[in-house]
Amino acid sequence: NAVAIKHYEDRTRNIGKLVSYFDAPRKSVEEMQTVLNLLVQDAWACELKLYDASKNLVAQSKSATPCIADYGYTASTQDFTLSAYYASDNPLETGATLASGGLGMSGVTPTYAITHKILEQIF
Repeated sequence: NAVAIKHYEDRTRNIGKLVSYFDAPRKSVEEMQTVLNLLVQDAWACELKLYDASKNLVAQSKSATPCIADYGYTASTQDFTLSAYYASDNPLETGATLASGGLGMSGVTPTYAITHKILEQIF
């Protein structure tokens, strides 16, 4: 599905922008590990891998949610490469729909705000 592919490509680029915002190439491995852990914890992706300019793995984080190999996308700059993997948007339970839960205060905007504030306190 072209729309889904575009969505995940854009999402990966946005995660790459967040990583770049936190000065990925110049921060310590521990600090970048913390950034990836928080992004995965806040459901930006189910797995993130950060590589330096020489393609050496710097940090990675993976949630307990199963990732789908076909939902893997890459964003690169001259300083780093970020690989992001996503879980299926399709519910795994029979009869469930994506709209079955209440949205309340959850979603991209509150998640971004929370992640931003947490990372602001760390750095």
